[in-house]
Amino acid sequence: MELHRMTHEERPAGRALYRRSFPARERQSWSHLERLQKEGRAEILTVDDGGFRGVLIMFLSRDLILGGFLSILPQKRNGGLGAAVIQAIRERYAGKPVCLEIEDPEEPGAPNAELRRRRRNFYLRNGIVPIDKMRVYDTDMELLATDETVTFEAYRAVLCSVLGTPYVDSHLERR
Repeated sequence: MELHRMTHEERPAGRALYRRSFPARERQSWSHLERLQKEGRAEILTVDDGGFRGVLIMFLSRDLILGGFLSILPQKRNGGLGAAVIQAIRERYAGKPVCLEIEDPEEPGAPNAELRRRRRNFYLRNGIVPIDKMRVYDTDMELLATDETVTFEAYRAVLCSVLGTPYVDSHLERR
């Protein structure tokens, strides 16, 4: 399994998986993500395991990496590929902590509470630690990271540098 920058040929599959996997209110436009990549503030990566298996969008800063979006093809889940992706992320960004957001499994009335619990347990089993809780896109979220020294403030700074402070101020609230 390897991670590499998405090729032109992989773009349609990557974009389609991204659109299917994340709610519209949470997604950035694909053209915006590609612009961020050209500017060196993001990477759009392919999960390659003998062919296209998933998409990974990482937001980059000098001190911290934010895993913005990760999706594996549904038919390729639950076979160890996700754990391999976590290890590949650690190797690719060695020397920098990586953080990510997940839906909070404890959000009252969440329609997908069991899926949220399974997702959180997957990350914890793979050495990712809880950092903080917040509300993003009107959803209770949890901040996780590869290093327990990551702070909410450092995470917010990455978001501001990539998405702009006005956008972050209107979509992110610490709980």
